[in-house]
Amino acid sequence: SLTFSSGPIAFGSLLQGVCKVLRSILSHSNRNQRQSNRIVYDAGDDCRCCCFGLCGLVLECLSEVFGEVLDYFNQWAYCFVGINGTSYLDSGKAAMNLFKTRGWAAVITDRLVALVLHVGIVDCGIFTGLATIVMERIVTWIAYPADHTDLP
Repeated sequence: SLTFSSGPIAFGSLLQGVCKVLRSILSHSNRNQRQSNRIVYDAGDDCRCCCFGLCGLVLECLSEVFGEVLDYFNQWAYCFVGINGTSYLDSGKAAMNLFKTRGWAAVITDRLVALVLHVGIVDCGIFTGLATIVMERIVTWIAYPADHTDLP
């Protein structure tokens, strides 16, 4: 997909980049506003200050949600770009059609498969660690039997 479909991939990455820049700007401005409570307003502007702060927080929350949805949606659009070789917008439409026809079952399945694989990886890591500890104890016990006379 990098040879024939670099344009759609670049366009999707551009959208993600713009979204991340907007999220960073909103987050930074809200953080600065929260840190500096010394903003000087007229006596009657307290309500406006509160409304601007609330609007900033709402915009930051919406941009976070939109960014997460865009990141997840891009995974599907990139798959359609790589498989079909279509444009980013056509691939996005195909992904939305998939979501509409499957009733979002594909999204739920994708999330569940990722969760099951993650749990399997963690379980395998724990099992391997425990097996390594047991093997180390057995090898140490066999190699140095005189050091373990106090064990039953």
